[in-house]
Formats: sequence, structure tokens, C-alpha cells
Amino acid sequence: MKDEVIVFAQDEGEGSRGELTVLPDLQAAATFVELLLEQGVDPARIQVYRAEPLEVHINYKPVVSLTADAAGAAGFAGEEAAETPENREEETVSQSGVRFSSMFRSDTI
Repeated sequence: MKDEVIVFAQDEGEGSRGELTVLPDLQAAATFVELLLEQGVDPARIQVYRAEPLEVHINYKPVVSLTADAAGAAGFAGEEAAETPENREEETVSQSGVRFSSMFRSDTI
């Protein structure tokens, strides 16, 4: 890609939007720019770049999701299935005369 050339034709109006075209060499880029000019593109809206690509290193953070399978077995052998809203039986809990759904319970109620 060392010899490739990028031609940027900016859209009309304000801003940095436009069309990028990657061409294999300077001759192809020159021919393409001539074509743009013949099509009426303003020369001030055309930019040509040649550069070397940068090496990119991508690191991913691990994301862990523990879920129960359809049979209710936990993701790890020997563990019980986690209590989730899907497998929790609905019951009513009251505290100080106020009724709460079991979905909002805590261990201290």
C-alpha cells in the first residue's frame, strides 16, 4: 500500500464530508483528478494524499456473562442456577405495612 494514493473530493457546502478514493499509483490518481475536474468538481474541493499505513494493535477487554441454560443448569459445573426474574416465583413481601414484589426484596427484609 506504500504507493497507493488517496483522493478526497469534498462535498459542496461547509463541513468535511466527501468521497475518498484509493488508487494504486500517482498516474491513476492524476487521471482520476482530471476526471473529477471534467465533471465540474471545484479544484478547491479536491485533496490528494500519499502516506504509509500505520500498524494497528487492538486489545479487547474480556466481557464475562454468566447465564443459566434452558435446563436451569448454571454456567459452571456444580453450581446452582442463579436466581433470575425468569426463574423466581412471584411472592409478596411486606415491611412496615408496605407490600413489595419479591422482585424488589433484599436479604434484610
